[in-house]
Amino acid sequence: MSTIYEYIPLTGPRTIRLLELHPGKGSDPVEVSLITKPLSNTPAFEAISYCWGDPSDRREVICNGCLLSITTSLFTGLEHFRPRPLSHSDGDHAPSRVLWADAICINQFDMVERSAQVNLMPFIYSLARRVLIWLGPLSPPYSGVAVRSCIREVNAVVPAVNEIDAADLNAKAQALWCDANVLDTDFSPLVSLLARPWFRRRWVVQEVSLAREAVMCFGSIGETTGRSERDDEEIPWVEVAALTFRLETLGAERFIRQGIQQCVSRDELLSSNMLSISIHCLNAIYLVSLYRGRGTLMDAINVTATFDCSEPHDIIYSLLGLSFIGPTITPDYTADFGDVFREFALAMVVEGASLKVLSLAPHKLRPDCPAIQRSEGLPSWVPDLRGPRAEALTAYSVLPQAFFAGGQGKPIVCVSENRKVLSCQGRLVDTVKGFAADWSEVFRLDPKLAHQGLAAWLQSCYRFVLGQSDGDNASAERIKAFARTMLCDMDSMRNRLSPESAASLPSHLQRLMDHVEQENRNSEIDDSWSAWEDAVASHSINATISFACWAKILKFGVTDGGRFMRAPHASQAGDRICVLVGGEVPFIIRSTGREIYELVGECYVDGIMDGEALNMGSGATAQYDTISLE
Repeated sequence: MSTIYEYIPLTGPRTIRLLELHPGKGSDPVEVSLITKPLSNTPAFEAISYCWGDPSDRREVICNGCLLSITTSLFTGLEHFRPRPLSHSDGDHAPSRVLWADAICINQFDMVERSAQVNLMPFIYSLARRVLIWLGPLSPPYSGVAVRSCIREVNAVVPAVNEIDAADLNAKAQALWCDANVLDTDFSPLVSLLARPWFRRRWVVQEVSLAREAVMCFGSIGETTGRSERDDEEIPWVEVAALTFRLETLGAERFIRQGIQQCVSRDELLSSNMLSISIHCLNAIYLVSLYRGRGTLMDAINVTATFDCSEPHDIIYSLLGLSFIGPTITPDYTADFGDVFREFALAMVVEGASLKVLSLAPHKLRPDCPAIQRSEGLPSWVPDLRGPRAEALTAYSVLPQAFFAGGQGKPIVCVSENRKVLSCQGRLVDTVKGFAADWSEVFRLDPKLAHQGLAAWLQSCYRFVLGQSDGDNASAERIKAFARTMLCDMDSMRNRLSPESAASLPSHLQRLMDHVEQENRNSEIDDSWSAWEDAVASHSINATISFACWAKILKFGVTDGGRFMRAPHASQAGDRICVLVGGEVPFIIRSTGREIYELVGECYVDGIMDGEALNMGSGATAQYDTISLE
């Protein structure tokens, strides 16, 4: 057989293809038939959610009697899901299984069809009887039974939490970190599960959030044959999502790290942070499911920052079916991805009357990620959404807003005719004076400090602005301001810090340093964290997690006006600090010499986070500055 399958164009605007997966077993060819149905009259079907995998690693299936090339990842899924043939004595053939899989049911080479079908995908996943999450084969010695047993064990030791009750979270995190019995739990089957690339694929957010029911399915690798074998164990995805949400919320990843030592991909997990990324991604899906219909497209872009995506357009398009409030955009795969990003930014700012999108601009890449070449002609106020992005200071719209640097009114903006210049009303407030060493620079300058981790960097920042390692020569208010700034005045759940928490940070620093000085300087990376973790076990877990989060994202510095600040890594001395009317946080901007500024990024500046800057000088009636960004 050598005839290549050719797609017949879809005729109706709300018409889809479904595939009938025919029975087979073992080395039998995978055979499917494509049928065309209107969405209003589809038979019962299941939709497959899977990771495409390496696009060059391909296998062939027989589709309507012709050959169709698909990725090996989907091929193994079809092998797993196809019905087993009935025995000859039964006298009947096993029925086919009706499925939907994007790589087969959408002509991927027809951009017009692809754009139209993307608009229908929310309906497809909502109509499906079930969504089958294909994770691929688990590595020996793990199986579906072992994973399910592990989930039960972890559920027994990790308490349920009230995600909006900061006191409850901190108390339970404190108790969990002090519970030695948790270390007796074998997390390795869960680690093996979370290593699957599916958890980091962006399209799965929509696919699972819209599902009536979603189950995780996987094969196993035969220990004697080395081949993928069928494993009929199915695990409801919500069981795993609810569990990992509690693990991340309580800061319990330290307990899972022991499972990495028994995981086949230990080195890969350590080097790329895949474990923590998978947990964060699964939690993002869980949160989108909980808040679907109440959040905005901007919320979804923020919460899915760590997902993988091979097609830049899909960073936005993969989320469009999640029933957001507020503005959205229409998929167009014929447009340049830079134009797509700009249309998204304009929709959020102009139609959505929100400046949240500026917190992602010009990019929000994590410092540990390689730099990307921005799309040519992309204005600095438009975020380049490619690559894993760091946390933003702005709040999700479904949660209480933490900061009001630009007051509580709506933004006052206008856009140039060429759609490249965004002019905002606001106020120039201060100028960047200088920065302490970056947290990674501390280790490069003095390798002996590497084992002291974030505590060493915290001490270097303290000495940079206060001149001493203790508070004898600094006022109590300056020490509190320093503490607030190190945590960006927020705990790990984006709640503003209590005065008590901020005031206790200097003594907390000394406690951390006392512990790390006792560490073996030749200890491995997991051991170097043990002192940090043991020290915070008797302190505020949420505050410590917040500090660790912002340490790697924002530099610590001081302004000409003597204010403490946290700013993007691209910031430099001489940059200006502004607040924009209606903006949650201040921004760092840089003059281009043409009365137009380049946006460097969002920042935290202690003392101007609640609208104080708008009331400086002549008071509320003073004229605002026009700050134009290009």
